[in-house]
Amino acid sequence: MNSSFEYQESLNSLHFTEEEKAAIARRAAEAARKQTRPARRPVRRIALIAAAAVLALAVGTAGATGILRSAAEVFSPLFGGAPAQTEIIDKIGYPVGASDTD
Repeated sequence: MNSSFEYQESLNSLHFTEEEKAAIARRAAEAARKQTRPARRPVRRIALIAAAAVLALAVGTAGATGILRSAAEVFSPLFGGAPAQTEIIDKIGYPVGASDTD
């Protein structure tokens, strides 16, 4: 079946007997009856989703209003303060052949 025409032809040649049609309908009705029970949503999951939504809104609002500090300000004490501390390097010495321009 290389073309959609051949595929359509093979589907058109497919026929069911009345007994087969009745069996298909009966199985479909049984499957539909089995799936009619209402879906339960666990309370714990709903509470967790609600708590996550409230937390996301709170953090987003705090960030938008400027209450939260930036990540660089929060972690600078852990990583040595200002990014350009050169006191220790200055005590050791200066690199040979280093220069800078304006």
